[in-house]
Amino acid sequence: MGFLEKERKNNINNRRLAVLYDKKWRKFLKRARLFRFIPFVITVFGAGSMALGSVRKHSDFDVLIIAKKGRIFTTRFFSVLFFDFFGWRRKSIIHKEEASDKICLNHFITSSVEDPGWPYNNYGEELYCSLIPLFGAREDINNFFFSLKKISSRVSFTEDLRYRGDGKSFLKSALEKLFSGFLGNTLEKILKFFQLKRIKKSLSKISLPKKARIKFSDDVLEFHPLIKPYSDKLDKVLTSSEISI
Repeated sequence: MGFLEKERKNNINNRRLAVLYDKKWRKFLKRARLFRFIPFVITVFGAGSMALGSVRKHSDFDVLIIAKKGRIFTTRFFSVLFFDFFGWRRKSIIHKEEASDKICLNHFITSSVEDPGWPYNNYGEELYCSLIPLFGAREDINNFFFSLKKISSRVSFTEDLRYRGDGKSFLKSALEKLFSGFLGNTLEKILKFFQLKRIKKSLSKISLPKKARIKFSDDVLEFHPLIKPYSDKLDKVLTSSEISI
């Protein structure tokens, strides 16, 4: 194969990837609008392959969700409830085809956490710098990026056509008002109890690599069983193909 033929095929592949990337983002933004109705969501960032630009046909949609302090389990509950209702949540850890175009609710932190917890290396730096603000007040987004100044070169919000505003809706405001006091505190405790019980039960069924990022506390809920270089060895690492956390 000659040089010109190789260049032609490379250009065709690049154009196909660009079209796929655009189609994926349009679907991602359409589905992510659901966060406007979820209580106690402060900001939402697009992450993972979509933010890095390494999108594939079966790519899912990774998000980093910042929740109000003291309401992380409530935020996760409503996120799962809403996205499950429309069939837009990725459930299984393994089946890549089934994960295509699904929202992966695998990373929540509260507004009091300054570090999402990604590794302090070149890959982690790339993840921090590539985050795409989707929803949230500009001030909250800027505060988050500024808090990362010691570990990331990105320190402020940059205007992006994918940004969808502060994410407020009447339903979101009403639910936040309803669950802001004693009722909300009680609900958070109940949801924490049942979610942690389910999480621990699910994790007991799988064998995780040592570098897996699994965290669950009042301020961080992160479920990344696989990180590079484990992502291409998924079936060998996990002992079950039907795990859902």
